[in-house]
Amino acid sequence: MKGVIFTHLQEMIESEQGFQVWDAILERCDLASGGVFVATERYPDEELFAIVTELSTVTDTAINDLLGVFGEYLFVNLHKSMPPEVFAPLTLWDLLKGLDSIIHMEVKKLDKKAQPPSLTVVRSSDKEMVLEYRSAKKLCHLAMGMLKSAAAMFDEDVTLAMPLCIHDGHDHCELVITRHV
Repeated sequence: MKGVIFTHLQEMIESEQGFQVWDAILERCDLASGGVFVATERYPDEELFAIVTELSTVTDTAINDLLGVFGEYLFVNLHKSMPPEVFAPLTLWDLLKGLDSIIHMEVKKLDKKAQPPSLTVVRSSDKEMVLEYRSAKKLCHLAMGMLKSAAAMFDEDVTLAMPLCIHDGHDHCELVITRHV
């Protein structure tokens, strides 16, 4: 996983829980990286899971809830780092339809080893979109948090649901975004 994901996780934990909590988590996790992350480098996915698992213990918050909160934080901060024209002409629906064909394709161009999730539009209308999420990393709750922030960025009043989930034994997740217009 790219270091930028870890650096944003560190920023979120330090801003919401304090530096001491981040430091304590790193001590308990005994990571191969030593907890020193460079945005452009790659790190084992297991390090992210170890950090989030320890954060769950420290905060007494469910791992999936933490991943959702981190997804919200991550989207906002990744968005800030992109040129404005990337999102300027888009609607939320345009963004969601272009995740795999535009955004994830660009990620793969920048990093040949990147393994972003597959997000395929299963069906779409003006009021509802259903995405099929597939990823060996099983970070669907992080994806839901990112969707929540994306909807807020586009000032869309939506309801998010995940009627099918990898964590419940399915081979993919179904992410349903319903507009309230």
